[in-house]
Amino acid sequence: MATIYLSLSSKADSTKKHEVLIRFSHGKINQRAKTNIFIPSDNWNETDQQITIPNNRIMNDETKELKQYLIDQNEKLNALTTSIQTLFNGSDKNSISNDWLKTAIEKYNFPENNTIQQLSFFDLYKKFITDIG
Repeated sequence: MATIYLSLSSKADSTKKHEVLIRFSHGKINQRAKTNIFIPSDNWNETDQQITIPNNRIMNDETKELKQYLIDQNEKLNALTTSIQTLFNGSDKNSISNDWLKTAIEKYNFPENNTIQQLSFFDLYKKFITDIG
C-alpha cells in the first residue's frame, strides 16, 4: 500500500508562508517533492499532517480571508493527494521514474501544460494548422 507523508518546509517565503512538502513511498519507491501549496506555519498540525482551520465565533475581515484561504489550500492539498494515489494506482509499478512524483504534481498543478501531450498526431496537426491560420 502506498503511503503519503506531509510536512511543512522550514523555510518561509516573502509572505511568511511555508510550503507543504510531500513524501510518497511504496516498496522501493521513496520520493519527495514540493506541492506549491503555501500556508502560515501556525496553521499546520505536524502530528496529524494537515492544515488547521481556525473556527472563531467572531471574525474580522482579515480572519475571514485567512480562513477562506486555508479552506482553499486544504481542498487543493486533498485533491492533490487523491490525484497522486489515482495516478499511482493506474501506473505500471515497475516503470516509475525517479521524478514520477514531481511529474504527478506538475500534472495536477498545471493541467494546461499536459493537454498537447495527450493529443494524437493528427489532432496536434489540426491544432497547429488552426493556430497559424
